[in-house]
Amino acid sequence: NYEKLFAANPAAYRADLASTQNNLGNLYRALHDYASSERYYKLALENYEKLFAANPAAYRADLASTQNNLGILYRALQDYASSERYYKLALENKEKLFAANPAAYRADLAMTQNNLGGLYSDLHDYASSERYYKLALENYEKLFAANPAAYRADLAMTQNNLGGLYSDLHDYASSERYYKLALENKEKLFAANPAAYRADLASTQHNLGILYYGFHDYASSERYYKLALENYEKLFAANPAAYRAALANTHWNMMLLYAETEQIDQYDTSLKKTLDLSRNLYSLDPPTYKQDIIDLQNRTVWRMLVKGGVDEALALAKENYALDETNETSLYYLAQCFNSKAYLYANAADYTQAMSTIDKAIELMPREADFYDSKGRILLMQGKDQEALKMWKKVLELNPKFLDDYPKGTNLSNGLKAKGLIK
Repeated sequence: NYEKLFAANPAAYRADLASTQNNLGNLYRALHDYASSERYYKLALENYEKLFAANPAAYRADLASTQNNLGILYRALQDYASSERYYKLALENKEKLFAANPAAYRADLAMTQNNLGGLYSDLHDYASSERYYKLALENYEKLFAANPAAYRADLAMTQNNLGGLYSDLHDYASSERYYKLALENKEKLFAANPAAYRADLASTQHNLGILYYGFHDYASSERYYKLALENYEKLFAANPAAYRAALANTHWNMMLLYAETEQIDQYDTSLKKTLDLSRNLYSLDPPTYKQDIIDLQNRTVWRMLVKGGVDEALALAKENYALDETNETSLYYLAQCFNSKAYLYANAADYTQAMSTIDKAIELMPREADFYDSKGRILLMQGKDQEALKMWKKVLELNPKFLDDYPKGTNLSNGLKAKGLIK
């Protein structure tokens, strides 16, 4: 309808047409249809530029809004040069609007300052990021002082962003301070409206978990991870598609925490939950989640081997290796599975299968001394002492300091010593 009105009377309906084009840009951006979003934003921009040229005072704000939206879009597309260009154009216009009417445009100015802080953080230009975040913070603090209810969420957002920035800079004291300020505000927002602010609260709780993990305060890290987990589980129950990734990420970080603190049962639980969620994410978006799946399945293979589930581990290791045959960790774990399976055959006196299986491990990793040590042990079990001795020489050829990792010797070296074949 606006296009028909515009065709008949461009001067009267250009602004209405541009507004709807901008709104469609917002819609498609929210749907991650970035090509359509860009097209409509560019159409809106073209119209607002013409309106602005004729009447700067009336259309500077609309022009700045669309420029800011294009900055957001290009940042999402990781086209950082274009994002910076449009953010800077928006900033220039918003600074002029603010200079003429601070009360009316402080919030708009703060928003673009915050956006630039995020952009420069992505670019690892931390000095610029800090500068723009601090400018946004100063404006939001003034807005908050005048109207806490209206601006608490924006203030908390910028405090949280500064917490993330200082965490990246390893300034953990400043990071903690801003995260705690953000947390205090988000807790108040959540108390007033749990449905609207549970996700924001969970995000900062999760960030504090990461922060405390970073400087080895594992008790605090676990406490905040658990608070975030409780909230993400509720969000996930209501909307699995929207919160599956956040829930998986929290379980992942808890898994790392439990590995660091050697809480093995908790590690296993977090690993399983992360893997289950990530498999679902992978089924929907394989390129994004492939590496996560490989990492988690390698961890699962390792835990299966530790618990003695060799056949189960071998099946998963084969599946994982097929996902990416260039992945060194997957290669190593598959070889380890063949190594463990070879011992099972040897212990059952099925030496034909044992030898062919350990050779599979060696074929995968011909420079790994451990597997030649295993082959030598299986040869020794068969009474093939001289062949076992050749394997021991191969072990030392590959790694002259091999026994530094085995101060009490290995089954092969101790067996050869007992027979007087080595000293």
